Amino acid sequence: MTQWFLNDDAGYLAWLAAHDEGYVLNTYAHLAAGYLVVHRASCRMINRDLAAGKVWTGQYAKACADTVDELLAWASERTSGTPHGCGSCRPDMPEAPASTGAPARRSGGSRAINQAAPDLMLGGDPIIVTIRRVDDGPPIVIHGAQWVADLFFRLDRSAVGPKSYDARALACPKDRLELADLRAVNGSMATRMPEKWWIGLLDGVPRPWLTAIDPSWRLLDLSDAEWKEAQVADRLGAALAEMVGDHRGLSVATKLLHLKRPALVPILDSLVVDQLGGRGRKATKLIEHMRVEGRQNLDALRAMQDGLATIIGVDGQPIQRTLVRILDVLLWATHPASALYPVLGHWQSEFQYAGPGRQAT
Repeated sequence: MTQWFLNDDAGYLAWLAAHDEGYVLNTYAHLAAGYLVVHRASCRMINRDLAAGKVWTGQYAKACADTVDELLAWASERTSGTPHGCGSCRPDMPEAPASTGAPARRSGGSRAINQAAPDLMLGGDPIIVTIRRVDDGPPIVIHGAQWVADLFFRLDRSAVGPKSYDARALACPKDRLELADLRAVNGSMATRMPEKWWIGLLDGVPRPWLTAIDPSWRLLDLSDAEWKEAQVADRLGAALAEMVGDHRGLSVATKLLHLKRPALVPILDSLVVDQLGGRGRKATKLIEHMRVEGRQNLDALRAMQDGLATIIGVDGQPIQRTLVRILDVLLWATHPASALYPVLGHWQSEFQYAGPGRQAT
């Protein structure tokens, strides 16, 4: 029998203790079709000692059963989403049906995938990127990070073609927001955000809170002293305060702001925030956390940036992306609910979460 635990850590922990060979479906409290991840009951992602004040079944809920088949049957009766196996504990999941050649259904997130997969050259040593979470959860360890980025920037519609989001980031004016900016977000990121909610900000008029953010600032290149002296976090906070409001969330706000400051502002959509363990945290604190983690991985990210620049994209131009965009992509793409995650099955063993004392393989 499948049991559902929400705001019931005592019941959940008792179930884990009694079913050490069982399985757990992790999802949001409202059973989100875009985030359904199956774990073994022993997986540290869903079974470890938590810091004081942290809970397992508050923001996230857990469905628990003795077999994977029972969990999948339970989920299919309640949601149209497709559960994915955890990349760390690797539960025995049924094989996905063979492709019919039709476009893949998005499994979550806000970006759509172009199914015309390119040939990938998985040569050389894998680049390793390790990103710590703000909630003290297990760090994200990505082996072969350059191959994840390569695949994304040649597959994802936000990155490919003259009308893509990334193309807009190269060409748009940097001192004002325009309707074309939101249409670039909606068009290649499948956001479907009604223009009426943003139209007041998209009038093409220069905004002082935007011009106050120096276009030359780079999130991972500014020293700590420069970051503090220029009050970068405060200026970003002021901009986001103007942008976020009724019907206007952080995800779209950072997508728009990234277009204007692509070397400074990461895209904080729900999957990236989830990867960082940052739900409920201030946006500026998450940006500063990504700055710290990015600087810790600076050599790896620069090597990936240099490698991408040697690849010719579908537009005939080298793939040139900022370090911030590459870091954001790594977080988004390796989330089990991302649209790219199922495509990464060819090397899923190359990236996974690694808890304390656990070696990534």
